[in-house]
Amino acid sequence: MITWERKRLDFGLDFIPYLIEQGHDIFGYVMKGEWYNLGAPRGYLDAMRRAPKSARSHFYLGEPLPGLDQVWIQGQSHESTLRKADILRKIKAGRIKVQGPVLIGRHCK
Repeated sequence: MITWERKRLDFGLDFIPYLIEQGHDIFGYVMKGEWYNLGAPRGYLDAMRRAPKSARSHFYLGEPLPGLDQVWIQGQSHESTLRKADILRKIKAGRIKVQGPVLIGRHCK
């Protein structure tokens, strides 16, 4: 059984060895591209900075905003579409400034 003495659950140090000890088969798969370690705040922030820069080659973020090829806003609902239009208006009016690749979540105002 996995114990919480270390107050963590690390895949490589805790979970995978536990599965092996329990007799489960473990398999791997070699993949091309980047791997993001999201287990700590620093790794998460680094991934969020790097992901939009490599979005076209690694994963699909949707279409960037018209005229802003490095700005994406998530969401397809009616409310998200209204927010997207409002954010785009504010960017074009200079009320919101964006620099570099930017991904804006669907619930952002």
